[in-house]
Amino acid sequence: RGEDLARDDWQVYKSFDAFPDEVEAEYEMESGNLLICYERCARQGYGGFVIEDTEDQTGYCKAMFKKHLPDALVGMRRDHPGRTLYVRPTQASGQQTTPPDGDEHIEAWSAWTNGVQVLDVATTDRNNAAAAIGTYGIHEAIILHVDSSIGFTDAWMVVTSEATRAFTSMLQVAQNLTRAAAPRGHEASKFF
Repeated sequence: RGEDLARDDWQVYKSFDAFPDEVEAEYEMESGNLLICYERCARQGYGGFVIEDTEDQTGYCKAMFKKHLPDALVGMRRDHPGRTLYVRPTQASGQQTTPPDGDEHIEAWSAWTNGVQVLDVATTDRNNAAAAIGTYGIHEAIILHVDSSIGFTDAWMVVTSEATRAFTSMLQVAQNLTRAAAPRGHEASKFF
């Protein structure tokens, strides 16, 4: 999968793609003219783009724009020769989350919410969901978090939209886990 890169600048993963079958928009352009792609991502809120090299030596390449969050693109990247994945900086994307109490210096909140979003995307695949249940016991972790005194509270849901989005993502993960490949989906459904 390659090594993770710094999140505060454009991340470039040569010979990688993420969600190869999910392209929001395509653009044919001169090779090496990435400024157009950077600007288009910023204007239209894309999490990144993939450049596909052409072998016809015309000097053109294809840019494929991805609507997914930057952290989801990084988390779901896969080897794909002939392609290069460019991921927007998290802080510059406008998609950085803030903690429920308004203290923007708590990085744990951002890491947690981004992790839940990546987990949501990853568990849409029934086999990935089954692996998350069997290997990591994700279904039990969700229940422990919701039932604990440090988990979500009703006050957070009313006060901040960030907590509402995070809780919604967490519920989506729970739903994905109940749809996991048998017998893991059945095991998770006992918890929700």
